[in-house]
Amino acid sequence: MVLLAHEAGRGEVRIVARLIDHGDPGLAGIDLVAILEKKRQKLTAIEVKASKQSAPEPPWTIQKIEIEWTVRGRNLKEKAVRDAVHLAEEKYCSVAASLKSEIVTTVVVVNEEEA
Repeated sequence: MVLLAHEAGRGEVRIVARLIDHGDPGLAGIDLVAILEKKRQKLTAIEVKASKQSAPEPPWTIQKIEIEWTVRGRNLKEKAVRDAVHLAEEKYCSVAASLKSEIVTTVVVVNEEEA
């Protein structure tokens, strides 16, 4: 499920998610855009996908959350992107901090050519 989509130049961040299940990545994505812009990274798009595994029996506790960030842009610095994802998830998001042991994060950086 795609949870967040950001396209440069459109001035908007769309969150497509159910807040209870996937609010964390969507909200962290808003922080990620702001952090990367402050780091002067030239974003063209950000996409975050998330999935969760819950216990098969009630109360269906969350056992694992996998989050994959795909950050597209021009001349992106991989360290800057990874640091920004870490900040967005660990420092600014209380949900991620609460579920820290259950979250597995993957970061994909895609440098695009100038058009």
